[in-house]
Amino acid sequence: MTRSMLFFMARRPGRIQPDQNVEGSVSDNLKTALELALEKLEREAPERIQKLSEPQRKSITQTRKKYQAKIAEKQLGTEAEISKATRSGEFTQIEVLQNQLVEERKHLERALEAEIQQIRDGQND
Repeated sequence: MTRSMLFFMARRPGRIQPDQNVEGSVSDNLKTALELALEKLEREAPERIQKLSEPQRKSITQTRKKYQAKIAEKQLGTEAEISKATRSGEFTQIEVLQNQLVEERKHLERALEAEIQQIRDGQND
């Protein structure tokens, strides 16, 4: 293809050119992958989408914050113990502490999900 042919093809009528300022252009209409996935789910299985009430949303937000604080508290405490074990050269203790932290975090995350599910099911309004 010659250069003039490429220029002609790029400037076909009806195409929006980069220098054009068109209202409602493609970039304004782009949706996130999450929005597209939710729309698809809504079309295919509307009964699976659970609408939450405002009190439920607030309760879930408070619950998430509560568990984030618990996880942070555990992590800070364990990091202090790890630092202490490092200074004293107890390297096996460091590994034990790290494993305990991982397990405690998993436990708290499972408890968080269970509590959120209770809120969604309407048992904790």
